[in-house]
This record gives sequence, structure tokens and C-alpha cells, in this order.
Amino acid sequence: MIVKYVFQDPKIREKLSKPLGPVIDEDSALEMARSCEGMVITVGDLVSASLLRRGFEPKIVIFDDKRARHHDRFPRELISGYKMKRVENRPGVISAEACEALKRLISISGHFALKILGEEDLLGLPAIEAAPVGSLVFYGQPERGIVAVAVDENSKGTARSILERTRVPTDGN
Repeated sequence: MIVKYVFQDPKIREKLSKPLGPVIDEDSALEMARSCEGMVITVGDLVSASLLRRGFEPKIVIFDDKRARHHDRFPRELISGYKMKRVENRPGVISAEACEALKRLISISGHFALKILGEEDLLGLPAIEAAPVGSLVFYGQPERGIVAVAVDENSKGTARSILERTRVPTDGN
């Protein structure tokens, strides 16, 4: 697995502990998703299952078969009509494979489930950066609720700034 971003800097980890958007409940998330004219991407097992169980189908569902870092198989019946892609992404990093898969799935039509072998917690950042303006990215904020990030130039800039500060140098880059 090629690591593209590493999140070791305590200042960045502290910044990421704060939500990148408003923290809302499941009903509000469903209402926002239904009114979104762009694509909806969910990051995390609980957030994804919540919208799917309520009848909303996000374009991309990102999950890792864990809830609160404990193994808990994501209900596959909720994504039975989705095309499945599996990628590796270790805790505390974002892999190049996960970034490329996200960009590809965003750019093509259909509904996709991105099964993360490892941990999906940080994948909201590349989702925000890659999604078109007008999209919504939802992710869980432990013990608080669902974070709703409206993808606009401001949120894309925030995601890009964090990613630039955590990028792993590569030969020729």
C-alpha cells in the first residue's frame, strides 16, 4: 500500500477532532440528502446505514465493517444494488489507492460501495476535495452525531489545505 497522506502532526489531529461542518441528527441528514442537487457521499458504517435504512441511496458509501473501532459487519443487504470496490487504507493515513478509487467513482455514473480494508475515518477529506461543488459529504462525529459538509470552494479549500500539510513526499514531487 502506498501512503499518500500521514496524520501525525498533533495540530492537524486536533483540527480534525473538530467537525468540518454542522453536526446534525439522522432526520436532518435525511432531509439534507433528499434536497441535495449534487451527489451525496457517506463516510462511515453508522452514517451510511442510517441513510440507506431510511430509503436514501448515496452515490458512494464508504465503510470498513467497524463501529467505534470494533468489528461489526456492515449490512450488505443495504448495498445490494451497489457496485463494490475494495481498497486498503491503514489507520492514521490515506492511501493513494483510496484517493484514486474515490476520484474514479465520483467521476463515473452509478452507485458504489467502497469497502475499506483497514480504516475509513479520514476519507472524508479526499471525498470533499474530489466531489463536485453542490455535493454533500456526511461523516460521523463520535458521541455527537452526523457532520454534514456542503461541498463548496470553502470546504474544498479546507480539505485541500489539510491534505497538503499531510502529504508524503515522493520522488519527483
